Amino acid sequence: MIEYELRESENTLYVVMEKGDIDLATFLKTRRSEIDSTFVKYHWNEMLRCVKIIHDRKIVHSDLKPANFLLVKGRLKLIDFGIAAGIPSDMTAAVKESQMGTLSYMAPEVLQGEGCDGKYKV
Repeated sequence: MIEYELRESENTLYVVMEKGDIDLATFLKTRRSEIDSTFVKYHWNEMLRCVKIIHDRKIVHSDLKPANFLLVKGRLKLIDFGIAAGIPSDMTAAVKESQMGTLSYMAPEVLQGEGCDGKYKV
């Protein structure tokens, strides 16, 4: 998951990653055959692996959805960190004061205005 190069200019940070084959949402929409449980289990594990890697580095993505997972040589890579947030080293969680992300993929608690504390039901 973490294969990248960082570049910086004035006040902009660029993350350069390898080119992917297709995002997971498009792949699933264009797939003509049925999706079997092996496929689902493998890719669900890949998604969890990606999220664990960034959480271990104290980064909260804030917009997890199939379109933000890129298929690269059969593995998933998490992309689009545009609204991601870092967790300060002296804290264990990030609290967001406003809703961010894609509505269709937000936790019901967030949509109901109960706050964003990172403990959502999957």
